[in-house]
Amino acid sequence: MDSELAGIRCCWMSILLYATATVICHRWLRTATSLNASSRSTNFTFTFTRLQKFTPPALTHPRKLQHGQQTCNNHRLNFTGSDVCSSRIAMETVFSPDYDNSHRAFLQALLAHSTITFEEAQPLLAAIFNADGTHESVIRPEQVTEDDFKKHIEVASDAASLFDYEVRSITHQVTKQRLYALVNTQSDPQTQLATTYTAEELAFIKRALDGMFDKFNTPRMEVLAITEMQAMKFARPPNRRQSHMDAEEPTQTQAAADKGLKHSEVEAVLGSLVDGGWFEKSRDGFYAVTPRALLELRPWLVETYNDPDAEANEWQRIKFCEACKDVITIGLRCGEPNCVLRLHDFCQDAFWRARRSRDCPKCGKEWTGDRYVGERAVTMTEAYQRGRRRSGGRKSTLADDVIQQM
Repeated sequence: MDSELAGIRCCWMSILLYATATVICHRWLRTATSLNASSRSTNFTFTFTRLQKFTPPALTHPRKLQHGQQTCNNHRLNFTGSDVCSSRIAMETVFSPDYDNSHRAFLQALLAHSTITFEEAQPLLAAIFNADGTHESVIRPEQVTEDDFKKHIEVASDAASLFDYEVRSITHQVTKQRLYALVNTQSDPQTQLATTYTAEELAFIKRALDGMFDKFNTPRMEVLAITEMQAMKFARPPNRRQSHMDAEEPTQTQAAADKGLKHSEVEAVLGSLVDGGWFEKSRDGFYAVTPRALLELRPWLVETYNDPDAEANEWQRIKFCEACKDVITIGLRCGEPNCVLRLHDFCQDAFWRARRSRDCPKCGKEWTGDRYVGERAVTMTEAYQRGRRRSGGRKSTLADDVIQQM
């Protein structure tokens, strides 16, 4: 039974990869507004025929593929035209009855975007509604309601759950926009980035994440970000293993083979991570993980950097906002270093309005609102501000200097 389920999952993931390739190749959403209704309908049908009609042979014949006699248990697929068209059952028996062409189109739009907001989704949904042809008049973007958006999010997420994907949302900790993303629920950096980066680059990315969530994330100063200068120090592996986790023999062998990166290669990887939506760079030059990365990697971050045996109110590296319960990497903290109360900037007003005093409910200390989580733990210090005012102060090394002084 386990092997059959693995084969079924393999087939379904192949469909998802096919849909992703279709989005990239045809880029229909980018040109939808310039096409007439007839051509949009044709493109719509072509793009979603496989998702609408194709059923993995494993669903009807768990042991063998219908064509080519290749077993799903061995995770092998042979996609030809006859395979796609043969031995199918109606997708309506798998997906929700509410799942139609508009939801297929919206799901592909989510695949094509790292994150999306309601405002960004309005023109996309308007184009989808007009291509679907179920409305009597042309739908303008401003006519798309939040209710339309949320319904499509719900149905698309339900359909994507068949592939171990789901639509999750998070509020951007700086812009305060609500972001939605289609994320892999079985995700870690290795599986997400292995097809894009070399082994040495992946090792560097892991060291950079260790810098954000371990080295520069302590009870004294929760920076949770690194500068480019700090990233350069992670270009090569340390001489001896400094991880707080027990090393296994394969990991040690891999570390021994890691030659590290040149500084120019570090710059290229950082730029690629920013372009790919994994890291974002602030105006002060700090690199931090994006909201999309937090959505995708939240379980991995907790498992990797938090102690599962810690007490309820014990300090942990991955912390959550007391109000919204999302991971917090930018926000406010209690003035008591070992207190675990953290709040997003946009959550604190409502949080304190519901209380009689501004005393911390965790430790009882007065909440001052001037202790920070994120790069402001560095940039709002007097030492940093004083250094920036000096005409000869070098911005590239200033953060390092401040952290060493604290």
